Amino acid sequence: MSLVESLPPRPLSPKELTGLNTADAFELAVSVESDDGDEARSLLLATDAWVKALAFDGGSWTLVETVSLDGRERIEGLQACEEAVREFRGEAEGTEDARDAADAS
Repeated sequence: MSLVESLPPRPLSPKELTGLNTADAFELAVSVESDDGDEARSLLLATDAWVKALAFDGGSWTLVETVSLDGRERIEGLQACEEAVREFRGEAEGTEDARDAADAS
């Protein structure tokens, strides 16, 4: 079973996110959203070898980015994955401007 298939077909509750964070499979599991107590719709999962970004998108989880930590600090992988999720969600700086420009052409 893949990582994405192991997640429920809905955003994670705070309790489920805590469960992922204490699982042996991951060294770190965090929500990209900053609202405490809300469901996690975007996740960063990390081991000693990689960081993965996942996003819940209307019925299923999508693997947005995977960053290998071979020769790279974990913080760099987390930052790259967070930016990938924000771009996926259309929340990155300049994303709306780029979309507006593309729509106008």
